[in-house]
Amino acid sequence: MNALDMEFPSAEFEKVDLLHFTNERLPITKAYVCFDNDSLSLSAALSLHERLRVDAVPVVARMQEDAGLATLLRREGLAGSKFENLNGFGLLDRTWTIEVILSGAMETLARALHENYRMNRRAEGETVETNPSLVDWDELPEDVRQSNRRQAMAVRKELAAAGCRLEPQRDWRESPIEFSEDESEVLARVEHDRWYAERRAEGWKKRPEKDLARKIHPWLVPWDELKEETRQRVRGDVSTLSFALAEVGFAIRSVSPVRGNGLDKES
Repeated sequence: MNALDMEFPSAEFEKVDLLHFTNERLPITKAYVCFDNDSLSLSAALSLHERLRVDAVPVVARMQEDAGLATLLRREGLAGSKFENLNGFGLLDRTWTIEVILSGAMETLARALHENYRMNRRAEGETVETNPSLVDWDELPEDVRQSNRRQAMAVRKELAAAGCRLEPQRDWRESPIEFSEDESEVLARVEHDRWYAERRAEGWKKRPEKDLARKIHPWLVPWDELKEETRQRVRGDVSTLSFALAEVGFAIRSVSPVRGNGLDKES
């Protein structure tokens, strides 16, 4: 691929020798026009398309959004016309998918989950002296931060299991949803199962007391073997997930008619 960096409109653009790039040694197979301004992209693409039309070289104009001019260029009415090889690409709508947004916000989300955990444990009367995990993010051991990151990466899958989806927050006036009892139960179970599998893979053992350094924890059993008071505590953590996600710009949507309460878990 060859890139030509030049202004448009300009004499340089008009004089560029496209034949140099269409010889047998280096033929043009497709041309891309990338400007920050949609109108400018379209104008340059139209000019380039006219010069390459004889060879039927496709020209793609990058647009900011997959609407407006980008949509116009894909209208069926253009098929078979002299503009058939002129296309638009909506940059934001095609590239800013939830996966891309999440990958960029994962560290922020992990921090938010940790702050949510601290809030819940403090509400129960715990302190840094009784629970070393209540320290600030920057003071956490790296393995605990990694556990938070893994939880953040699992959020979408866990929400899907409860019939919910995650998407960017569009209306900042909107209050976070409350999960239903059924949704909370599913979220609590799948998050505990994820945490349980993670801890076992890292060599943790079940003991009556909790000790991060010795890798022992009293909750290290499958969900159905947990005491009801412990399950209730996990459900309580779950109920605040939507608020933690809202803090970093994400909204939870229920894909079922039932709506209700949210998920967080760190132990």
